[in-house]
Amino acid sequence: MIRLLSACVVLSPLLVSAAPKKAPAAKSLCSPEETVVYSCELKNKAKGEMLSLCASKDLSARTGTLQFRMGVPGAAPTAVYPEQAVHPSRAFRYGFGTQHGTDFELLDFKLGGKRHVVYSSSGGGLRMSGLNLGGSKSDPQCKQYKALGLVPENDELPFGVTGIPDDEMFIP
Repeated sequence: MIRLLSACVVLSPLLVSAAPKKAPAAKSLCSPEETVVYSCELKNKAKGEMLSLCASKDLSARTGTLQFRMGVPGAAPTAVYPEQAVHPSRAFRYGFGTQHGTDFELLDFKLGGKRHVVYSSSGGGLRMSGLNLGGSKSDPQCKQYKALGLVPENDELPFGVTGIPDDEMFIP
């Protein structure tokens, strides 16, 4: 038994180095110089299409930038907002809460005159996340649930963004 284990240890590096290396699958549309705030692969869009929220490394309540992107890794994004990355307080609104036993988070913005909402909601056995384009039946959802994860630990909104008014809070 000892001889077999030591043979595996000796052969293992040879097998690993002889095997062709695959490039890792892209986990976001963000560049290596950016921080991935949120990213998921979409299930009802083109194969491999994702949505990502990409931030500059210095993002805080007063500095840095945040940008929404949608597309396929390795290709030009099909949607970008804002076109030129700016501080999120100038481009996004945020909301979170609980309604009918469901926790939710929303980050919204207007693109092409339409309200877009990156969301996550969970409760009552349901968990959903994705992009809401104003109630369209073809709104893209994430293949796997992923919480937006921006809920503040104190009363401050993330990155200094404006809150979404109560009458515009909804669960997609």
